[in-house]
Amino acid sequence: MDEKEELHLTSQELQVLSELDSRQFGFLKLRGTEHGRTRALVLKAVKYLEGMLVQVKEEERACSPGDRRDICIDPKTYCKLGHFHLLLEDYAKG
Repeated sequence: MDEKEELHLTSQELQVLSELDSRQFGFLKLRGTEHGRTRALVLKAVKYLEGMLVQVKEEERACSPGDRRDICIDPKTYCKLGHFHLLLEDYAKG
């Protein structure tokens, strides 16, 4: 699978992801086999969000000081990423 294609999230996937947050921690067991598809989707979302954040940082570094434009990332992006890490039981990143 092409990496660009892999990092694309469909509107249906985004809908499922929008319904997930850390309040489900302890109730939604993503390590179990019954939630394998959800776990795969959350891992895909984490990869997508982390890639997006890295890309923004690289673009900021690549700009010359006079040509620099401030790219604002919504703080909710970081919160959602943290929620996904908690649901995946990756506490260090959560």
